[in-house]
Amino acid sequence: MDRASAVSTLIGMLLDATPSLKGQAGQFGGSYEAQRMLLRGLMNMCQVRRRPPEEFFPLQDQLLAAERDDRPTVTFGLLKPSILSPKVRVYRGDILNIKADAIVNAANSSLLGCFIAGHNCIDNCIHSAAGLELRFECAQIMDKAGHPAPVGCAVVTSGWNLKAGDLWSAHLAGPRRSRILLYELPESRARAWLQVHRLPLHLHRRLLLPAHRGRLGRGARSALRSKGAS
Repeated sequence: MDRASAVSTLIGMLLDATPSLKGQAGQFGGSYEAQRMLLRGLMNMCQVRRRPPEEFFPLQDQLLAAERDDRPTVTFGLLKPSILSPKVRVYRGDILNIKADAIVNAANSSLLGCFIAGHNCIDNCIHSAAGLELRFECAQIMDKAGHPAPVGCAVVTSGWNLKAGDLWSAHLAGPRRSRILLYELPESRARAWLQVHRLPLHLHRRLLLPAHRGRLGRGARSALRSKGAS
């Protein structure tokens, strides 16, 4: 199935799950770009209680994997060390292009992603590229928690359709924007972190931390201090 057909089929499945949105969907143009924008918006607005049919997910994964492979790849070795520490590297650009072992999402207290259709915040971009499996995985975690995530709380999930083969996401409740810090963890601390979160030990110890308004966010500063990179 080509991409246009896949997008059309996925839109149909989401609209069947939420018929009230069919009127708004009819206002979008028929071009591929317009329909792809519509699909992203419908995925953003998808409520946990309205899970699409199971056949939605393999087709969604096929589309997102193809789009992931179309994007350029930025690796840790291409970035220059920061003046803060040789273990810290600064990247200003699209987080979806980074090939790393884990990225930190600047999430909200629900940890379910941004529900505003097509919004360009980092939370929305990550969830849109990862796919709806990420939202449903986060929902299971939050159901077990039984309360909203406090600011500074981090939850580790799979990366689903994000770039890199062994990719995980840490969702940090707090502000939501802009630059990203790439931080290389020491071997011993990386292994301990992976074991705590039951992640594969062969990950390469690279973690993306968000910085807000040109400065390190509180969670990133705490992580750097705890890892001895200050």
